[in-house]
Amino acid sequence: MSQPVPQSFIHYIRRDIRSLKGKSLDPLWCSEDQGPASGFEKPVYHVTRAINGPAAEVKPGDTIWIVGQLYSPWGKLPAALDSRIDVTAVTELREDDKHTGYRFTAAASSRWFPLADSTQILQSLETTARGGTSQPLWPATNQSIGSFLQRMRKLTSDEPLRRWEQSRDLCGFEFISYRLRDGTRAAFNQVSKVIDSGGCVFWDRWSLPRRLAERREFVRDDVLQAYLNDQIALAKKVWGICSPLYAASDSYSALEMNYAQMLGVFQPVSPADNQEA
Repeated sequence: MSQPVPQSFIHYIRRDIRSLKGKSLDPLWCSEDQGPASGFEKPVYHVTRAINGPAAEVKPGDTIWIVGQLYSPWGKLPAALDSRIDVTAVTELREDDKHTGYRFTAAASSRWFPLADSTQILQSLETTARGGTSQPLWPATNQSIGSFLQRMRKLTSDEPLRRWEQSRDLCGFEFISYRLRDGTRAAFNQVSKVIDSGGCVFWDRWSLPRRLAERREFVRDDVLQAYLNDQIALAKKVWGICSPLYAASDSYSALEMNYAQMLGVFQPVSPADNQEA
C-alpha cells in the first residue's frame, strides 16, 4: 500500500511583549504543564480550537507552518515565520465529553525560526480552498496576516517556505542582549532596525518558548543559560543594549556580555530611550 502524500498547513499565533507590571498573567487555553527543560530546541506541540475544516485533515507526517507577529506597546513588527511543526501524532481534545479541538505533537525534526520579516514569502503563497481551487493566502496586504489565518488553512505547496528556510539559515542571525527591567524598548528598536535591513534576530521575546517569553513560567536556570550560550556561539553579532541596569552582577545580561566579548562578537548599543518596559 502506498504511503499518503504529506500535506502542509499554515496557522497564525499572535505574539505579545507582556509588561512585568500589574497582575500575573492568566494561563492560555493552549498551555499545558511541561518539564522545565522542554521546548528550547524545538516546539513540543501546537493546538487549535477548530474541530472541522483543514484542522481536521491534519495527519501524522504532515507539516504545520506557524506564522506569528510580535506586538508591543511601541508598535508591531512584520509578520514572521514562528515555527515548523512536523506532526508525529494528532490527539482530539475533549472537555466534558465534547470535542474542543486538536493537539498536534511535534516530531524531533520540528524547529523554531529566528525573527525575520517574512512578508514577501507569505504574500507569494497559495492555499487550497474547498473544492480544490487555489487562492492567495494573503489577498489584501493592507490587512494583518492574522485576519486571513485565524483558522488553519491548507497550503497548495510549501516548497517556497522550504526554500526560504534554507536561504535564511545560510544568512545566519544576530543576538539581542539586554536587561528586561529597563532595556526592552531599546531592544525592540534594535530588533526593528536589524529586520528592516533584511537580517534575522535571536531575541528572547520571540525566540524562547512562549511559556517562558510570554507566560513567565519556571524553567531551569542551567538549561536556559546553556541554550543562550549556544545561540551566542552561533550568532554573527551580539548587540548589547547598554541600559543602566545592563550587565549588573549575576544577571543573564552580564553572562551574555562576557561570553560574547570572549568570542569577539559583542557590539554595545547606547539606547536612545531607557524607559522601563
